[in-house]
Amino acid sequence: MRIAIIGLGLIGGSVGLALRRAEAGFEVVGFARRPEAASRALELGAVDRTEGSLISAVKDAELVLIATPAMAMKEILAEIGGSLREGSIVTDTASTKAE
Repeated sequence: MRIAIIGLGLIGGSVGLALRRAEAGFEVVGFARRPEAASRALELGAVDRTEGSLISAVKDAELVLIATPAMAMKEILAEIGGSLREGSIVTDTASTKAE
């Protein structure tokens, strides 16, 4: 199963680490707008690899986790919407669910 994590800060990185430690055969692909966050996630082993664009990160992912500030959700969803695999699950870690 391919899992894409968008946002590799504290929450996204922690989820990535937990998935990798589960040793369940998941391929964990990450995306971060800040190159230093992507590098750190790779260094810590939170992801198998990172991608340079949102579109390439979500390509063929069965599960997409958006771990970014809530204010970025609308823009991210608009960008990835047409590139999601049919039947994929998209979820987020935002604490608020209203505009």
